[in-house]
Amino acid sequence: MPRKTILFVPIVLVLLLAPSLSFSSEEYTIGVLCNRGGYQALKEWKSAAVYLSEKLGKHFSIVPLGDKQLRLWTKEGRLDFIYTNPAQYSDLAKLYGIVAIATVVSSVKHRVLTDQVGSVIFVRRDSPINEAADLKGKDFMCSGLETFGGWRAANCFFVENGINPQTDFSSFKGTASHPNVVYAVLYGAVHAGAVRTGTLELMAAAGEIKMEDFKVIHPIGDDFPLLHSTSLYTEFPIAASSRVPQEIRDRVAEALFALLPYDPASVAAKITDRKKQLDYVPVIDCICAFEVASSPKVQ
Repeated sequence: MPRKTILFVPIVLVLLLAPSLSFSSEEYTIGVLCNRGGYQALKEWKSAAVYLSEKLGKHFSIVPLGDKQLRLWTKEGRLDFIYTNPAQYSDLAKLYGIVAIATVVSSVKHRVLTDQVGSVIFVRRDSPINEAADLKGKDFMCSGLETFGGWRAANCFFVENGINPQTDFSSFKGTASHPNVVYAVLYGAVHAGAVRTGTLELMAAAGEIKMEDFKVIHPIGDDFPLLHSTSLYTEFPIAASSRVPQEIRDRVAEALFALLPYDPASVAAKITDRKKQLDYVPVIDCICAFEVASSPKVQ
């Protein structure tokens, strides 16, 4: 979906909600990182805006944003609540004082529950690439350097395994969403790619791809229910801007914790539960250890 349409959607959403609900004059904007495109982010999160508006009696609207946009809007103070990946949360918490109020427990295919996230590095099934070292000299794609599951966790893995993404890849390409990476690998535009855990399973469940068409590089066999190549880290947080009053933060957190798995807001966002904010120190350690010297320029 073209980016230029994304910014108009929340305005339409607020206008649609206004006639049917009775709100106070207070308005709160939720910035949502759109890994699968702006339309998909709005589809998944608009029910949450309706729920919070009804629950708190205030206007809540959704703004789907890309990585750079979300960072800019946070810097400019245009967002009250932020849903983003753990790496970007860690960055924004240090820079602008946002505070996590909950960690999500996400679901894949309505039955796989997890409060952790990582990267899956993959190639086509017929590729001669079988291990991480084989990626040297190959074309690689991610959904952007800011994405955690889509790149930053993978970047940590590469550096730990003696691969320098700056010099070892033949080319390094970025794209707008995780599905774009999957299709680029499937149709031979690049040799390999990285996406966040659960992406392949979700696309397969939707009939968009077949799992047998892909091969995972460095598959880790453990109790985690999704394919992954890297270490696992705490899932996406929901955070509040430092300007949001503590009372509102607490009420939003309380409302989120009260959601049941079968409520429309939970089903749409594929979130089965919420926990009190979990530990993001391992995320910060990963970023600090490997980010500065190793990330290549995206073409």
